[in-house]
Amino acid sequence: MKKIGLTIAVLVLLTMACKLTKVPPTPAALTQPTAISVTLPAQADVLFQDDFSDPNSGWDRFTFEEGDITDYADGEYRISIVTPKNDIWANPNTLTISGDVTVDVDVRQTLSAPSSTYGIICGYIDTNNFHVLSVGNDGFVEIYQYKAGEYASLYDTDANPAIHATGVNHLTATCSGQTLSLTVNGTQVASVTSPDLRVGNVGLIGSAYEQANVEFYFDNLTVTAP
Repeated sequence: MKKIGLTIAVLVLLTMACKLTKVPPTPAALTQPTAISVTLPAQADVLFQDDFSDPNSGWDRFTFEEGDITDYADGEYRISIVTPKNDIWANPNTLTISGDVTVDVDVRQTLSAPSSTYGIICGYIDTNNFHVLSVGNDGFVEIYQYKAGEYASLYDTDANPAIHATGVNHLTATCSGQTLSLTVNGTQVASVTSPDLRVGNVGLIGSAYEQANVEFYFDNLTVTAP
């Protein structure tokens, strides 16, 4: 599955290959989370940790008009997409990033929509400017960016054997300087450079293509300074 030939009109993004209309969700500022109550380890390089057991740890909790959801769910963080051809993401609203980061997270998804991807956001400036490191359970890998609202793929490949088709995949995304690298289950699957990479917030993202009704569950998130 590739996303190519992206064009943009206002906030509607269209990929020609998959006919993917990507509608950015309402910004995270819609919700007013309370202060983080997650207990962080003493190590100086750990910037943020969340096992999503505390629903007040600072992530978006929102149900969109179409029925898409970002919320906590039984000790995990859930992104549920019922709308085809849609991206939904969330950021930890109380986290401030001041340098390079490595983000680790466990992810699993329901199998009702195999044509879908999920991943990690870094360098998040606003809804129109950020980078994504993503995979699909079919082995698809992609690193891409939005710059001034325009999509650009920096790397993609199909059928990477490091990605589990079922169950949990452990993702590690490192965004350092101008380099973005993605490791899945201990195997590096992609590394690229981007002159547009900036210091910014991190996030979690799920994408549905022609098929919807897919849910992504994130757990054991750690953000460190590499």
